[in-house]
Amino acid sequence: MEEVKYKKMQKWINNSKNKHELKFPYDLENFVRSLNGEIQNNENLEAGVYGSIEKISDKKFKISINPLVFSAQERTFTIAHEIGHLILHMGYDIDPKKWENIDSYKDSPYYRFGYSQEEDEADEFARNFLMPESEVQNFIQEMSNRSGQVLVSDVAEKFSVPNKQVLIRVKELGIID
Repeated sequence: MEEVKYKKMQKWINNSKNKHELKFPYDLENFVRSLNGEIQNNENLEAGVYGSIEKISDKKFKISINPLVFSAQERTFTIAHEIGHLILHMGYDIDPKKWENIDSYKDSPYYRFGYSQEEDEADEFARNFLMPESEVQNFIQEMSNRSGQVLVSDVAEKFSVPNKQVLIRVKELGIID
């Protein structure tokens, strides 16, 4: 992700967590409602589709989630991923002109395979949102001190994200190579 976009993303994440008094572990359902959005289970999404987002009015959006293919960790990550599209690609709450000019945005659905740059950026947003650097580092240090080892599955459970996303995040943070 380009540096300017990354800085805007981090600023929005920090401001939103403060503004909405979002505390860990995050209640994303209430957070989405506080942003004027809704989350809807949708069994009619295409096979392999985890979720999608669409603008439904000037101030509202809807995240559709496929309830048939999800663990709780995948659901959490998918909601955060779709919030990433909302902020980074639709301009909601960050670029009023961009948001206003989107008549009926509907993202390319979030698939298990085959990512575009937008999908990669939405994943990066979700990892940053759900696994803040200081929280990840503190948890890993605590686990290491306690047992001498840190399991990916422990980190995934703590942050309610898929194992694969933990591995990517700790590489992004330089914790592992």
